[in-house]
Amino acid sequence: MADVQIAVLGPAQLWWKGSELAKTFGGIHVLIDEVTAEKRYDQVGLWDLIQVGKEITVRAALANLSHALLSTVFGAEGALYTGGATPTCDQVFAIYLGLGISHRDEGGELILKPYIGGILSTDPCQWFHVPLCYPKVVGTDLVYDETTQRALMVEFRSLPVSQNNPLLAYMGCPDLLPAAIY
Repeated sequence: MADVQIAVLGPAQLWWKGSELAKTFGGIHVLIDEVTAEKRYDQVGLWDLIQVGKEITVRAALANLSHALLSTVFGAEGALYTGGATPTCDQVFAIYLGLGISHRDEGGELILKPYIGGILSTDPCQWFHVPLCYPKVVGTDLVYDETTQRALMVEFRSLPVSQNNPLLAYMGCPDLLPAAIY
């Protein structure tokens, strides 16, 4: 059996819903956390922690900001309008409140494709897949000055594929996943 190398060092490229998303600035962070609920008693306080799930978050600062990139990461919370009167001002991106938007409905697959030997991997067995997640713009501080590079901080948070499918992410050959799981 071959031992697939998952690229222990080096950058990766983000792909969202089948398209290259954007260049990043400051690395791509993959956080895998256990989600727990506390079990407490009046007499002793915290007695136990019960695992109720896992959560995977992929965090990256996206560089090369554009109206198209904003439209992609804001989804239904934003709108790109085109057709202005002059060629230098023919687009506007508007950000809306976004109440009641389902992250599951707006979700999609996120793939991290590593660079191996300076070349973007074309081997799905080397990629990190999150089959269903949604983007959330967080902690963004756009600084307008002489030297600060502006980047949009985005988190992609995992969701289980379905009620019958607890899959959150995988690395390696997708053909080996049980059909009932993927």
